[in-house]
Amino acid sequence: MYRNILVGLDGSAAGRQALEVALELAKLGGGTVTVISVVEKLPAYAATVGEVEETRQQSEKYFHHLQGAALVRAKQVGVPLHGVILAGNAAQVITRYADREGFDLIVLGAAGHGALTGHIGSTADHISELATCSVLVVRKGTAHVHVRDAMSRQVKTVQRNTPLPQVVALLWREGVKAVPVTENDHHVVGIITGGDLVTRGGMDLRLSLQKTLNPDELKMQLAQLEQSGKVAKDVMTTPVVTVEENSSLADATSLMATKHIKRLPVVNQAGLLVGILSRIDVLRQIAAMGGLGELEPETPNSPARIVREVMIKEVPTVKEDESLAEVMTALAASPFRRVVVLDEVGRVVGLISDRELLDRVEAHVRPSTLQALVHRFRFGTTEATDEPHLREGRAADIMISPVAVVTDESSVLEAIRLMVQRGVKRLPVVDAVGQLVGIVDRQSLLRAVAVTESK
Repeated sequence: MYRNILVGLDGSAAGRQALEVALELAKLGGGTVTVISVVEKLPAYAATVGEVEETRQQSEKYFHHLQGAALVRAKQVGVPLHGVILAGNAAQVITRYADREGFDLIVLGAAGHGALTGHIGSTADHISELATCSVLVVRKGTAHVHVRDAMSRQVKTVQRNTPLPQVVALLWREGVKAVPVTENDHHVVGIITGGDLVTRGGMDLRLSLQKTLNPDELKMQLAQLEQSGKVAKDVMTTPVVTVEENSSLADATSLMATKHIKRLPVVNQAGLLVGILSRIDVLRQIAAMGGLGELEPETPNSPARIVREVMIKEVPTVKEDESLAEVMTALAASPFRRVVVLDEVGRVVGLISDRELLDRVEAHVRPSTLQALVHRFRFGTTEATDEPHLREGRAADIMISPVAVVTDESSVLEAIRLMVQRGVKRLPVVDAVGQLVGIVDRQSLLRAVAVTESK
């Protein structure tokens, strides 16, 4: 059994497949994985020392991104992973390093894509001849990821006749935004989301805001649900769109993007529920592996789909010195339930959601603020409020700061990785001087990946 595994990582689909195989072998044998990337191609002409160093730095930055993504993937499957970046001839560097560090196995992709990556795949045969340990060449040209590889397997469910207060309590307790409705044999007959609870269940506020309420306010909300007498089948979305566990993740991504679906119940060949796939599950997989299917990650010399092409340009904003009343008005008009806070020259200094507004309002004025929020978000009213405490507070008092931002020149993959790393749903987009020019959310990034995948 191989316990100390070295895998060549060059950013190609074959390299990603090699990583998946290495992780699987390490998991089976209780071993560890080291990923190695080789900076091989430096300028061959009479370059200055500065030009050579710049190229080296560019390559190392790219490899750091790749290895960071590999670390995320390794954590997902529970395998210890380390990374190393070296320079030289790929075949020689890899075999010497493997021999010096005593690796049991080298795993390589059968074909790489070059572009400052050391052509690891194309030198696999040479490594096989030089290496003193076993070498496994993965000859699948494309990393084909299935839904089952990315889905969440621990799924809570409810039955058609589950009382609505129990549904809400389950969602609160598990910290999830949706729950499938199943028959006794685990056939999916519907799904209940936070939106369903507001539109058909009679809840005043979405689930994330419910968590900010004090015990008396929560008790009142549950009492209202109890009095309604509604059960799961009264509010669920049906028919529900599902995906088969053996479907490609690329197909599932396109389905989610085109139908604007945040979560897909996953079923087996018998149609029984085996998991659930969310947008963040897909984005985590992309962040970890650099793409899906035939999608190749950007390299230092290749054109990349950039954030400017996919960002949403209309962004609700407030200035940091504007009143909370103006913040509430802006929030009511925002499709994101968030507003970006700007300084006097248009740079991003903070972010405010309806949750921050409710969270940071003093307890003695919460009931009136809650009532105002309910009225505005349910009926879409945006007229100015006459509540004194909202006129006195300022946006800077309650905003989240600092805020993770992405530049309009960043690649879509970089934006996805940042979103996953920071655990956020939206990223303000800034230009070269730091001024706000747009925003990207999970849906826009998912749509960008789905479009790329379908080409």
